[in-house]
Amino acid sequence: MQAKKEILVIDDNELILSTLKILLEYDGFKVQTCPSAASALALAGERAFDIYIVDYRLPEMNGDALTAAIRKMHPSAVIIGSSEESKERAFLSAGADTFIIKHELPAEVSAFIRSAPAHEKDTASGRMEKFHATSK
Repeated sequence: MQAKKEILVIDDNELILSTLKILLEYDGFKVQTCPSAASALALAGERAFDIYIVDYRLPEMNGDALTAAIRKMHPSAVIIGSSEESKERAFLSAGADTFIIKHELPAEVSAFIRSAPAHEKDTASGRMEKFHATSK
C-alpha cells in the first residue's frame, strides 16, 4: 500500500483552509493547514511535506517569497501557487511547479497532484503542459 501524500495548505482565509482540507482528505491525502507564512516556515523547518499549496497574499510575506524559501528547504516538494489574481509569473519564478487561480483550486488541485511526479527543476513547465492537456 502506497503512503498517502502529505500536503501543507498555507492561506490566511480560514474558509479556504477548511474547504481544501476537507476536499483533499476526502480524496485520500493527509492535510495540515497554516494561516500564515511564519507558521508555515516553522512547520516546514521541522518536517517536509510532499506538496505545498501557497496563497499569494499572506500577513508576513507574499507567497512567492514563501515559495522560494520552501523550495530551498525542500527541493523535491511539489509547490502550487494560488491567488485571486494572476500571480503565475511570480510563483513560477520563485520555484513553484504550477499556479492555479484560487476559485479553480477545488476543481483542479487534486487532478494536478495526482498527475505530478516528484519535483525536477527542468520539468516543471512540462508537468503543467501535461496537466492542462489531460484536464481538458
